[in-house]
Amino acid sequence: QTQGQLRERLDSLEQQANRARTLLDNAEAEREAARERLAHEQEQSETQAAVTAQFADTLPEAEARVRESRLALDAARKLAAQSSQAIELSALRQRNAQNSLESLQIRHDRLKAELAGLSSIDPSALEDRREAVAAGEEVEAQLQQSLEEADSRWRELDAARAPAQQALRESEASLARTDARLSALRQLQQRLESQSKVQPWLQRHGLERLARLHPRLKIESGWEAAFEATLRERVNALELGNLSMLSALASDPPPAKISFYSGEIGAPAAPHSPSLRPLAALAHCPDAGVQAMLADMLSSCYAAESLDQAFRDRNTLPAGGLFVVREGHQVGRFSATLHAADTEAEGLLARLQEIDNLAREQRAQQMLVDDARGHAVRTESGAAEARATLESVREEHARRLRELSSLRLESQRLEQEASRLAGSRERIVSEFEDIAQQSEQFQATLAELADEFETLDAQLGETQQLAEEHQFAMEEAEADLERRREQLRQAEADARESDFAVRSTEALIERLNQATETAVAQMRAAADERSQIDSRLNDISDSDAREALQKALAGRVQAEAELGAARQRLDEVGQQLRSGDETRLAAEREQEPLRERLHALQLEEQAARLNGEQNTAQLLEASVDEAAQAALRERFAEPLPRPSWLQGEVTRLTNAITALGPVNLAALDELTQARERQGFLQAQTADLNEAITTLEDAIRKIDRETRTLLRDTYDTVNRHFGELFPRLFGGGEARLILTGEEILDAGIQVMAQPPGKRTTSIHLLSGGEKALTAIALVFSLFQINPAPFCLLDEVDAPLDDSNTERYAEMVRAMSAQTQFLFITHNKIAMEFAEQLIGVTMQEKGVSRLVAVDLEAAASFAKAA
Repeated sequence: QTQGQLRERLDSLEQQANRARTLLDNAEAEREAARERLAHEQEQSETQAAVTAQFADTLPEAEARVRESRLALDAARKLAAQSSQAIELSALRQRNAQNSLESLQIRHDRLKAELAGLSSIDPSALEDRREAVAAGEEVEAQLQQSLEEADSRWRELDAARAPAQQALRESEASLARTDARLSALRQLQQRLESQSKVQPWLQRHGLERLARLHPRLKIESGWEAAFEATLRERVNALELGNLSMLSALASDPPPAKISFYSGEIGAPAAPHSPSLRPLAALAHCPDAGVQAMLADMLSSCYAAESLDQAFRDRNTLPAGGLFVVREGHQVGRFSATLHAADTEAEGLLARLQEIDNLAREQRAQQMLVDDARGHAVRTESGAAEARATLESVREEHARRLRELSSLRLESQRLEQEASRLAGSRERIVSEFEDIAQQSEQFQATLAELADEFETLDAQLGETQQLAEEHQFAMEEAEADLERRREQLRQAEADARESDFAVRSTEALIERLNQATETAVAQMRAAADERSQIDSRLNDISDSDAREALQKALAGRVQAEAELGAARQRLDEVGQQLRSGDETRLAAEREQEPLRERLHALQLEEQAARLNGEQNTAQLLEASVDEAAQAALRERFAEPLPRPSWLQGEVTRLTNAITALGPVNLAALDELTQARERQGFLQAQTADLNEAITTLEDAIRKIDRETRTLLRDTYDTVNRHFGELFPRLFGGGEARLILTGEEILDAGIQVMAQPPGKRTTSIHLLSGGEKALTAIALVFSLFQINPAPFCLLDEVDAPLDDSNTERYAEMVRAMSAQTQFLFITHNKIAMEFAEQLIGVTMQEKGVSRLVAVDLEAAASFAKAA
């Protein structure tokens, strides 16, 4: 069995050796093929390296051609852009000119329609209006003259009203005085007659209606006392037709002396000495019988101018004759009597003469009053008529003025309308000329712009053609550069693949060498083991063979295990090799996009470099200062944005500029005008602010001065109010209270407390107390600035007598500075007045004034 195992082991070793030799042969063959492939790949790698170097050498030249093409393309595009901008500007100017022409045409049509719509003014109507205005002006001049005459007439009559009224008042006053004197004398005469002792006796005998002598006598002025002293009781003699009737009355004698006379014409009186003047000659009577009777009564009485004359001529008197002087003294040849009033009835003839004279004077004055009243009425009616005439003329003048104004306005309107129409026609014609001139200018401009547009269009075509050529050349250069770069990339890829293949083949050969060495080692080990087994089979016994076999079997098991481990390691190495190949293939697959990305980055870097060079060239062409660039670089030391972001911003700004539309060439002028307008408005605003400041200062100054003046006035009025109130009320106190902090906005509250009251508001006072408080306040204001006059209308109506007296006393005290006119029905107030003016209505609807000077009336009353 040991031998069998050894045999099996030998067979196994033989098989293993055979497999090893097979593997060794296969590895040798594969290694030989790998060596041949390695030589080929090394040769190909060298060739690819040479091709790559060749392509790398031609790439800068292609890149230079691309840069030159791009610079030429940029220059051509710049020229094309300039030409395009010039064409757009020319097109814009053409559009503006065309729009201006269309606007001019629209304006022309509008003006044509406006000219057609202008109405015409009839010259005859305008001339008629002018003639009407001229006629109206003549009428107005005449009415103006009439108005001036009427006004002058009214002023004359109105000026005459006052003298007429004054004359009427004077005549009425004189008449009133005469009436008063006459009435007093008549009352005195009637009283004396009624108090006569013989009056009852006369009434008893029915003789009271007999005519008396003195009313029938007309005595020369100044001789009344002489006749009264001579005639004595015969002055009141009663006319009795038959004196013999007195014998029947002898049984009932009168209580006092009484005389009767008869009006019968008796024998003529004895002649007098021509040197003597009979006293009877100084009396006149229309009744011849009475005149004869009077001559008989005074037959022995003669008139003498004075006592001296009477005493001097008394010797010329006849027997029983008497000289009577004006004063009533009597001088006879041997006697003299001095006359004196011994009774109240003395002065009858003088009184009667005065009554007669006053009656005549009254009639005369009444006539004067009537004349004055008539004159005043005529003056008043004349003034009223003149006023009515003036108003009528004024109304007519105003009406004519309105008509004339209307005519003038209508004429002015027509003239203005005609002037406006003429101006409009002239303006339209002028605008037509301007439109024609501007149209010609715009037509010429359009023609010039059309020529310019054609020229610029041709230039644009040339520049675009040049740009296209440069574009085509740049595209060809870029395509050639891209082709060369692609060839370079392909050559580099092929070179890398060749290098990788060489490295892979060398690694394979190395692995094959290692596998061959391993297989050779295993074969040697197997051969050694087989030799040992054969030797042992030959040398050992069965037992030894069995032990050896067991050992051999154990060794075989171990060798098989080692072989299995080696095979496992070989499989692992093969697996690792396959995994490495897969990793290599995956890396090669991932390497291609990275290679393309690297190539794109290289292209972008090259484009950026070209753009930098172009920008540098443009900066040099623009003569940009290096120092300024350095300052900008220092200023913007931070990392600049990415070119892609900048390109996006450029695109965005370009789109925004495109969206803005055509360039407004008048924007600078409009901006200048707007800035000028802004400056003007700012200046106006500054002026307004300055004016506001000035006004505010003035208002503050006025408020300050007003506040001071108002405070002083308030204090003064309050002080006077506090002084006058106790004078009117006989005590108490009053004051003014401001109802606010600011005096300019504060109200004023009147606090009045009459004696014995503690009122807190003026509303709690009675009507009379309120009236007196108001009077005190008004008079307090008068203390500051006295008025020329003051009119008080029944202020004392609610006052009692004591308050009225205090009120009247204060009015009289303040009349030293102010003239007071007060209307009152109170007698106490009237007593304090200096002159009363009453209004009477003797006839219905006719009011008359009656003025009384109280001082003059009091003097007259005392004199009477």
